[in-house]
Amino acid sequence: MPTVDQWVSTSVSNRGTKPNRVRITQESSYQFCPIGTLLGKGSREALTLPDSTADDTLLPPLRTGSAVAVSRCEPTAIPESEPAEAPRPAKLPSRDFLLLPLLSIVTIVLLFGLAEVTTRAIWSSKENGFCMTFDPIAGPHGKPDCTSVIKLPEGPPAVMYFNSCGYRSNAPCGPKPPGSVRLAILGSSIAEGYALPTQDIFASILSNRLAADWRRPVEYQDLGADGCPPIYSYRHVGEALRLKPDAIILPLNPWDIEQGTDPRLLAVRSQPVAINRAPLPIVHLNPVQQFQLWIRGSRTMLVAQHFLFQNRSEYLKLYLFAPTDHTQFVWYPFTPSWERRFQTLDLLLGEMASRIQAAGVQFVVVAVPERAQMMMLGAHDLPHGVDPYAFQRRLGDIAAKHNITFVDAMDAFRHTDPSQLFYVVDGHPTPTAHRLLAHAIAARLESTTAP
Repeated sequence: MPTVDQWVSTSVSNRGTKPNRVRITQESSYQFCPIGTLLGKGSREALTLPDSTADDTLLPPLRTGSAVAVSRCEPTAIPESEPAEAPRPAKLPSRDFLLLPLLSIVTIVLLFGLAEVTTRAIWSSKENGFCMTFDPIAGPHGKPDCTSVIKLPEGPPAVMYFNSCGYRSNAPCGPKPPGSVRLAILGSSIAEGYALPTQDIFASILSNRLAADWRRPVEYQDLGADGCPPIYSYRHVGEALRLKPDAIILPLNPWDIEQGTDPRLLAVRSQPVAINRAPLPIVHLNPVQQFQLWIRGSRTMLVAQHFLFQNRSEYLKLYLFAPTDHTQFVWYPFTPSWERRFQTLDLLLGEMASRIQAAGVQFVVVAVPERAQMMMLGAHDLPHGVDPYAFQRRLGDIAAKHNITFVDAMDAFRHTDPSQLFYVVDGHPTPTAHRLLAHAIAARLESTTAP
């Protein structure tokens, strides 16, 4: 028996005539058309099944008496489809070549502006007052009776007070009180305790610990000044000795040694004369520092660096392979330029030691590492020739040559996460580093000095 899918024939009623009986035959050439199909040109014809039929070939499954709309469907061959023609790319209007880049730039500016507002609210900074001056002979120096407030984006707010002599100390700079111990601090920003509260700088912590251990008053006079290279610390020795200290402490880090010394200033280092009335120190910045200086006004970039530089491997790649002489102090043997720097330092420290020791004062030099050196201690894939201890060893050799008490802060720092020791972008030591530094100096002084 043929199926509906195979053969369907219909008897189509014309309007006004009685519909014929519907029967499926082998000769049928019509296809079944769904209910509701329009027949012909807008006409609708009906198929009516009789009330009863004995023929098994009647169209199922319609009930007797049902009427459905059908159309006379002729079998039609389906032509083979031709391959679709590739669409031609639409050409941009000329104005879009201007509008699209402008929209991109505007979007970037808006996003950057939003990021800048957000980061400045969270990573705030502040600077009220400036207590540094530059003396044509003595170099960088604090202003007398001056107070400033500084807050780095990565650190806490700090009130920096300078006494009547321009030293960062809460103690008066007059004659040393009888029975007390006085410490004089020389150096640059680390000695000054730049951007740290007074109670967090190593000089304050050191004096408090020695006072507790020795059970006698201990005070300090901090002559340190931001941006003061060794040539000007050399010129501060006479001023420090007039304070009648029991010890003079000079912390040095690679940045201090890297700063060039004007040959004219070096030639008249022991004479109280100026060069061109204002001999400014020569400051060299490596590419990373130059980039930081360029974007210093952007808090968004500072925050991005803060998180990027915490990645040890990425930070060391930037540091070690920067095309600059700044990082060469971690490569051994040293480059000729670094050898010349160490020779100049040897000369300065030797003459400083002679004057200080002749006055019966203990001279202490502290080698303070950079953040990169501490990051290298945990790295296992350093390039051949990189030695994070090279700077400390050379400074220790110079100190030993001139009978200077030497403290290697790297030993005190090595068991602490570098992220807790230095501000990631700014680079200055944190209160944690100053505390460790103070205890390392105290231990050295207590082992070499009678209370």
